[in-house]
Amino acid sequence: MTALYTTKDGQIKMATGTDELFGFSADELTDKSWDVILSAPYKEHNQAHPGYLETQFQPKDGQPSVDSFEVTQEGQKRDNDESFAIRINISKLTPGDVDSMIQVLIDEYKETSVTLGLDWNGSIKNCSKQIEEFFGYEPDAVKGETLDLLFPPSFQAKGQKPILDPTETSVIIRSLVGQHKKGEKFFCTLELRPVKVADRFLYHGLITKLDPSVEALVILDDTETILSYSQTFFLTLFGYKRGELQGTRMASIIKRKRPPREHGRGTRKRKQDGTDNGNSDTPRHKSRKSRGENGAQEVQQPPTTPTAQKDGNIASPTTPSPAAPAEVTEAPSTNGHAGSPTTPTPAAAAAPAASADPEYTKDDSGLVHILHKDGSEVPIHLEVFPFKTPEGKWRFSMKIKRVPLKKEKILYSKAVGNYLLGEVLGEGTGGKVKKGIHTKTREPVAIKMIQKKKMDQDSIERTKREITIMGKLDHQNIIKLHDVIDSPKKLYIVMELIDGDGDLMKYISIHGPIVEKETHGFFKQILSAVNYCHSAGVIHRDLKHNNIMINREGKIKLIDFGTSNFLSDGKLAETFCGTPRYAAPEMMLGQKYDGTLVDTWSLGVVFYTMLTAKFPFEAVADLLVGTYEEPTGVSAECLQFLSLMLVVKPEDRAHIPTLMAHPWITQGN
Repeated sequence: MTALYTTKDGQIKMATGTDELFGFSADELTDKSWDVILSAPYKEHNQAHPGYLETQFQPKDGQPSVDSFEVTQEGQKRDNDESFAIRINISKLTPGDVDSMIQVLIDEYKETSVTLGLDWNGSIKNCSKQIEEFFGYEPDAVKGETLDLLFPPSFQAKGQKPILDPTETSVIIRSLVGQHKKGEKFFCTLELRPVKVADRFLYHGLITKLDPSVEALVILDDTETILSYSQTFFLTLFGYKRGELQGTRMASIIKRKRPPREHGRGTRKRKQDGTDNGNSDTPRHKSRKSRGENGAQEVQQPPTTPTAQKDGNIASPTTPSPAAPAEVTEAPSTNGHAGSPTTPTPAAAAAPAASADPEYTKDDSGLVHILHKDGSEVPIHLEVFPFKTPEGKWRFSMKIKRVPLKKEKILYSKAVGNYLLGEVLGEGTGGKVKKGIHTKTREPVAIKMIQKKKMDQDSIERTKREITIMGKLDHQNIIKLHDVIDSPKKLYIVMELIDGDGDLMKYISIHGPIVEKETHGFFKQILSAVNYCHSAGVIHRDLKHNNIMINREGKIKLIDFGTSNFLSDGKLAETFCGTPRYAAPEMMLGQKYDGTLVDTWSLGVVFYTMLTAKFPFEAVADLLVGTYEEPTGVSAECLQFLSLMLVVKPEDRAHIPTLMAHPWITQGN
């Protein structure tokens, strides 16, 4: 271990253990600044901010002062450009020891990694024992498995290259979200080296769990060109090799909170109150509230369950208010990045003319995104420190820290078959629905749990029919059945987990009426799902907003086949089921009905409420005669399409294939 004893302004008065780690003798360091052992960006940052050590002990953000703190930075050997990570513990010496002295203890920082080998198919052939510490699996348990077991595909960022890319024949570096056997998620860096054997590649490499306390540092000049950066941490955190970013523009890898200012236009205009808007030596320090810019997640209160008002409107929840940016729970999209996600290697852009004003200010601090070498966007917390050189030129030091993943409140615990049970997603009369995860593939699922003792003979038959129907259906807009587990006390129905913001009712209650073009996109998917059901001989009989889910990509998923049944050739059904507000007139009157036409009526109600955010019929009497107020602000073709569904006489009501062939559906909007 290296120990330095410095004055409060960082001048070294005594040193031990510096030869091996840094190549300096104790005498050579005496009376030198302590940052002489640091790599270029940290050295320049500290020199630009005199009193760095002393200021770190002062109160910050309302927190009390501290007597010691720990940081991870980069050191550099004497006469050697190669930098390396170091862990630094800095403490005030207590009164009575050495007055006004600071102790700096330094060790080389080495991250724990899992070593592994893969065959040409990406299957794990061997791994080190650290796999159990990281992921909860013994080494023998992962042999023969793919990396999807450790890094579930559904957790990974959009725009990211596949892990094994045959076009990459040197080192492959990926930013991934790993998952422990019990459900905890964490950021990892995977580094693989391909080795060509005959006409195939084998791979060996490292998995490193990222330390959330690690900060990278970069220094820019007044044209936003990178002068120096912490090369050790940029490789681990963002995949860029040593020297790769030197001389490139920061705009090639970072998505800013505001667009870059135009260069070469002189100084900023003065405000009407006479104050300067940027010509002083000190950059502006206005506060700027984060409102979810650049992917910073806005936290909203969940809406209350919408209910039908007497006037037919769908009740809207209290308007959610934006809160402070929350921890990131999922990886961000690549839309709108300053650098192209399809060509992630940053190119050196032509530097703009230098300006008297700073290109970056403290206002640019906050949650932004940086482009990883693998093409994904990584959420970071950026802290900007503008300063001027002795020659009067602007420089910018930037501290960069990855935003941590949100920790799971409830980890997976109890095992059922090949699944681990997690948090409760919902609860109804039939039982609870919990989030689950497959123990081998790590695929997230939804598991409906039904207590057998609460089931009568009718509910047993309905459940059997529901399972049979779901097992028969295979359509992109219909929830998929994965498995059924029958235990002595409970029945577990394992289904596709729909990762999104809720059902169509919630969507309308938040957004209000949906514009015609967006309604077309949603309803075309709904029709496709129902048409598939009918062609498979299945009627749903409970089509409503709550049974139409929307995932994160805007894809519709039809759920809940608890009241569904099979079509009987030439026979009419007579069982009343479903929800009254969506029920067809013939069902409300207790008449026998054609199940496909009952579904058509329910779709008409859904379609109407999508356009208006209210139900078409305020009373049963209106429903029975088919009296409703036409939606406004939509095309005549849209109104004609609606009129084919809300028809009282079943024989005059359109079947789904007729609706599928309607110009409003086929020609778009």
